[in-house]
Amino acid sequence: MGAGRSGTTLLDIMLGNNPEILSAGELNRFPRNNGIPAFHEARKDASEFWNSISRKLNEQFGSINFEQLTRESYNHEYHIAFLSFFFKMKPSISKYYSEFIINFWKTIFNSINQEIVIDSSKYPMRGIVLSELLPYDIAFIYLKRNPIMVCRSFAKKDVGQPRLNWIKCNVYLLIVNLVCKLVYRKLNKKHTTMILHYESLIENPVQALKNISEKLNIDLKQSIEIVQNSKPLKTGLLFDGNRMIAKPEIVLRENETGIEKMNFLDHITLFIQSFWWKKDN
Repeated sequence: MGAGRSGTTLLDIMLGNNPEILSAGELNRFPRNNGIPAFHEARKDASEFWNSISRKLNEQFGSINFEQLTRESYNHEYHIAFLSFFFKMKPSISKYYSEFIINFWKTIFNSINQEIVIDSSKYPMRGIVLSELLPYDIAFIYLKRNPIMVCRSFAKKDVGQPRLNWIKCNVYLLIVNLVCKLVYRKLNKKHTTMILHYESLIENPVQALKNISEKLNIDLKQSIEIVQNSKPLKTGLLFDGNRMIAKPEIVLRENETGIEKMNFLDHITLFIQSFWWKKDN
C-alpha cells in the first residue's frame, strides 16, 4: 500500500519473478475494468488468464454485476472510506460484495500453482477489507517515496496517467499517507507488516529484496539472482498497473533517486509531508 507513483508496480513485478509467487497487479480495478486487464491487446497470456477467471466467476454468480461491485469497492476501499471506518460509522458490506471478494481470491488460487499472490492495489482501506474477509495469511508492505519526487512524477505529461499540480499532489499525499499510517497500525496488530522506501529498492534492490524475504519469510532467490546479474524481469500476468506492464519484460536500471537541486516549492513540500516522511528517512 502507498501513494501512486511510489513504485508499487515495480515492486510487484520484482516479487513476482519467483516460481512460488504470482504478480497480479492492481486487483481492485477488476470490477471497474469489467474483468478486462490493462493493455490486453498486447498481452495475450494475461488476457487469457483473466478471461478464464471471469468465466469461472460468471459460472458462480450467473453474471457479474460490475457496476455494483465498482460502487461498493469505492465505498469500502477508497481513501474516503477511512472517515466512516475510524469513526465507527462504516456502512455494512453487502453479502454480494463479500461473496465476490472471497470467491474472486479462491478462484485465483484454484487457477494457479503458486502459493503467494501479490496485489499492488495500493489503497490501504482495501487492506482492511481483505483482512476482514479473507481466510488467508496476509502480509502488507507500506511503500514510501520521497514526496518531492512523487510530485515531480505527477507533473509529467507522458506517463499515461492523470496529472496532479503541486497543490493537489500535496493534498493527495497528505490524505493517502495519513490513512496509510492509521491502517498500518491497525493491520500491524495481527498481520506481518513492513515499511519499504522506494529509494532503498532502487539504490540497493538486492538488499531490499533480502530484507523483504527475511521479514515476510518468503523465498526471493530468483528475483535476487535476476537483479544481481542485470537480467530482464518478466512482467507476467498483472491485471493492471502503470505502463511498464505493457511490455513482456523490463530491465531494472539505475535510477537517480536523489534531488540535485531543490526549489522553494520542494522545501514547502518536505515541510507539509514531514509527519510521514522526515522521521522515517
